[in-house]
Amino acid sequence: MTEWFEPAAEAEPLRPLVAVQFRLTSPAFADLGRLPERFGTLGANVSPPLAWSEPPMAARELAVVLEERSGVRWLNDAFAFAEGTEPTTRWLGWGVPASGGHLAEDEPPPILGTNDLGEADYSGPDAARTTGLGSRVTRAVRFSVLALDAPLVLAAGADRAAFDAQIVGHVVATATMLARYERDTGLKAILRRR
Repeated sequence: MTEWFEPAAEAEPLRPLVAVQFRLTSPAFADLGRLPERFGTLGANVSPPLAWSEPPMAARELAVVLEERSGVRWLNDAFAFAEGTEPTTRWLGWGVPASGGHLAEDEPPPILGTNDLGEADYSGPDAARTTGLGSRVTRAVRFSVLALDAPLVLAAGADRAAFDAQIVGHVVATATMLARYERDTGLKAILRRR
């Protein structure tokens, strides 16, 4: 006769059947690649096409953020940041359905916030300032799609501070892409364009 309560073997830890990986991609540039000039203020200044995979099941809404950082050097396939440089928010939006999806080139999120330039619109990276003859101006840019567990209760045009206050404790996943936006300046650049 078998005992009803036999000692159980040590339980194995539970493992997810499928690992959810929230990813962001773009057909216009590669992660850590060079962002084409058309997506910055020196070009058409339109947002690039972005695509993301299915977010975690807890996501109820997605938000999109573009940040630019100056004081950057591109060394050995990595960014080196100068001390004291802070990112500038150049695009802020939310209200995107929480599913795998995309934004086409120059397509805004359903609700736009105000960027650090005071505009409720996309403003791509700016590499217009020169630093000397034959120099290269580089900006680091980060596109992020945030999966939120609750819809944001923010009016269109809200700024980054209001956005950040609303998302505290509600970000369940973030998908990012880093890129560099570069412009050759000075005499060498002029000669090369001829």
